[in-house]
Amino acid sequence: EDKTGLSEEWTVSGEGPVNVIADQTALTTITNTFLADDVPATGSLTVTKVVSGDTAGITLPLFKITVTGPEGFTAARTFAGGESFTWHNLVPGTYIVTEDKTGLSEEWTVSGEGPVNVIADQTALATITNTFLAEEVPVGSLKVTKVVSGDTAGITLPLFKITVTGPGGFTATRTFVHGESFIWENLVPGVYTVTENKEGLSSRWTVSGEGAVSVIADRTALTTIKNEYKKATPKTGGLVPLTTYSGLILFGIGLLMKGKRK
Repeated sequence: EDKTGLSEEWTVSGEGPVNVIADQTALTTITNTFLADDVPATGSLTVTKVVSGDTAGITLPLFKITVTGPEGFTAARTFAGGESFTWHNLVPGTYIVTEDKTGLSEEWTVSGEGPVNVIADQTALATITNTFLAEEVPVGSLKVTKVVSGDTAGITLPLFKITVTGPGGFTATRTFVHGESFIWENLVPGVYTVTENKEGLSSRWTVSGEGAVSVIADRTALTTIKNEYKKATPKTGGLVPLTTYSGLILFGIGLLMKGKRK
């Protein structure tokens, strides 16, 4: 979009490349948001489309994803397998990512839809995974919870980026805030690995809870990733505590008095 003549109160989101596939209709939405008051800090949302399963010999469809959010924001876009797209200049808040399943056969399952928190000056991540099951397979779910502990007073908590990988090439990355839980549904039973991306986290953050989780058909596996923040311990500069000096002085006086008595 040509922004010539648009004032600073206008933000633009949705520009970029669009994949057009034969015999299919690609979608894209350019959204202009008018901010009448002082322009607040904005954030971004990156959505990634992943396709897993036995897709050999089939023509992959375009996947239609819609994002809705604060102040009436709505944007629809078509994705090809492996494609990512970032919506910029988003007002901070909760955005809902959904996929239109119209035209998808019963062999396709969808996982990763739902709310995503967008924070000012940060990029939130969401992965929508479509798994192709050539035969009917019972599926399970995985619930990941983010917990933050430690002395976090006075600091701005970052977004925590968690990735889940599993059978059939399944992979999904999502950002979490403290106390947030998210359920990946329609998962092929098997062992999934949950890890956190520590890039950008200072050495004061520790992470626990990563590792393998078994997903069983018709059940929801649970795992919690914990981040603890420890502030730096103030250095004393090597000064000897006052009580030590007092003890040395009293010891010296004792020796002096003992010498005088002799």
